[in-house]
Amino acid sequence: MRLTFKEIKDEISKIVPRDIEFKADLEACDIAIFTNEIDKFVGSEGLAGKISKKIKRRVVMRPNAEIVMDKEAANKAINELVPESAEISELFFDPCIWKVIIQCKNPSEAVGRRGVNAKAIRDNCGWLVKFERTPAIHSKTIHDIRGYRASHAKERRKLLKDFGLNIYRPQR
Repeated sequence: MRLTFKEIKDEISKIVPRDIEFKADLEACDIAIFTNEIDKFVGSEGLAGKISKKIKRRVVMRPNAEIVMDKEAANKAINELVPESAEISELFFDPCIWKVIIQCKNPSEAVGRRGVNAKAIRDNCGWLVKFERTPAIHSKTIHDIRGYRASHAKERRKLLKDFGLNIYRPQR
């Protein structure tokens, strides 16, 4: 039987220690957990995996809005943290899900040994990071789609929440 959103939040509260601040929200079919301490959920403790198994739903981690840098400051910080040998070509910011896509010629250099650069970007800037290799041929379509996603972030956030509310509405 499918759990209601209130029941899901109660189950999450039972698993997460009381000293960790978080907020559970809906993102279409996923359960989004907003927190300042993402490491505790995805690190060695693996709270996100435990939660996902318990509620039998996909759990995505999101940083709280107050710890996320603005785009200009994050752009500067990313360029300082990623080595020049990675050859960054473009940065795409998606404020709806607080994710930055870093296109570079050498993604392994950008990620760093054991993900040290990716973790530093996440910790310093607050943005979740995804690295992609710069394509051989520039795609105007992908560029336009990413620009559209960034410009309509507030509407996308509202739609994700509305879809989730319809899915997790209590059954009668």
